[in-house]
Amino acid sequence: MLLDPDLRYVWANAAYLATVGRTAEQIIGRQVFEAFPSEGEPRRRLEQALRDVFSERRATTLALLPYDIAREDGVVEHRWWTATQTPLFAPDGSVAHLLQHTSDVTELQRLRQAADTANREAEQALAERDIFLRARAVQDANTTLVEEMTRFRSLFAQAPSFIASTASGTSP
Repeated sequence: MLLDPDLRYVWANAAYLATVGRTAEQIIGRQVFEAFPSEGEPRRRLEQALRDVFSERRATTLALLPYDIAREDGVVEHRWWTATQTPLFAPDGSVAHLLQHTSDVTELQRLRQAADTANREAEQALAERDIFLRARAVQDANTTLVEEMTRFRSLFAQAPSFIASTASGTSP
């Protein structure tokens, strides 16, 4: 898509329009934040990247930007984007337009989040397995201690009669 210095849409290709669910008539001439309202950090990051192209006369990149899109039916879709903003210079050297190449990476982000969740769940399962193994080791050690204590009690119970009988057979 192409924006002017006021961040108004000048042009958008069919792929962009399909991705954002709009027609050219719905966005051409509108300011980007009028066409796609947003607040908070995502808007701040996008607006800064767009304005930097015009003020600093350099390309900018947004590697991973969460930016929700409200469809015409009012449903808000939580989306993730990467975008490169490139200045297009006028003959006098000023930045006349900004060309943005936008990629919807929502599915990749969802896959990454699912993998992160799976990793956390696997780590939790390993931790629970480790706790179970430690508990079993403690239980085994306790069983051994009970067996040894029972054996020593049995020996001790036999010892006084042995000691007594030995003591009675000896003179002082």
